[in-house]
Amino acid sequence: IVVEGNIDVLAMHAAGYGCTVAPCGTALTGDQAEQLVRSVGEHNQVVIMLDGDRAGHKAVTTWLPLLLVHPVDVMVVRPPEGLDPSDLWVKGGRELIDDVMLQAQPGIDVLLQAICPAGAGATPATKAKATGELRELLARCNPVMQSAFKASSIRWLGVEPRLFDSWLAGQSEAAGAPILEQ
Repeated sequence: IVVEGNIDVLAMHAAGYGCTVAPCGTALTGDQAEQLVRSVGEHNQVVIMLDGDRAGHKAVTTWLPLLLVHPVDVMVVRPPEGLDPSDLWVKGGRELIDDVMLQAQPGIDVLLQAICPAGAGATPATKAKATGELRELLARCNPVMQSAFKASSIRWLGVEPRLFDSWLAGQSEAAGAPILEQ
C-alpha cells in the first residue's frame, strides 16, 4: 500500500497494514515505481491510497501510467473527500480503514474515468483524445496487460474493437482516432 506521508504510514501500520510505504508527498518517479513493483513479492499487487483531496486525486492519475505498465495488479483506494489514512485511523480505527479498503477499484478503471469521465457517453473528440493517451500507455505494456487494458478501454469508451485494435497498431494513424460505435 502506498500512502502520501509518514503519519499515514504509521496509521496504516497501527491498523494492521504493515506493508505500507510512502514517498513523502505526491511525486513518484519512474525509478520509484519500478522499485515499488519489485518489492511487492508474491502479493503481486500495489494499492494506491493517497489523500482524499485535489492533490491526491491528481497524483493518482499521474502515478497510474507509471505503475500500470508493470505486470502487477494496481488498485486505487480513495478515502472520503478531505480525509487521509491517518484521519481514517483517528475517526474509526481499523474498522473504518478496512471499510475504505474494501472500496478499492482497479487502476485501469480509475485511469479511464480520469481520462474520459463520461465514458461511452463522451463526445467523439473527447474519445479520440482519450484513445491517444491510452495508446501511449498500451504501447509500454506487456501483451497480457495490454489485452486486459484494451478490453477495459473498449468497454468504457464504447469503441468498435476491430478498429480500436487497428488504430493502436498504427494502421489507421492517418485516419485519426478509431471509429466509434453508433
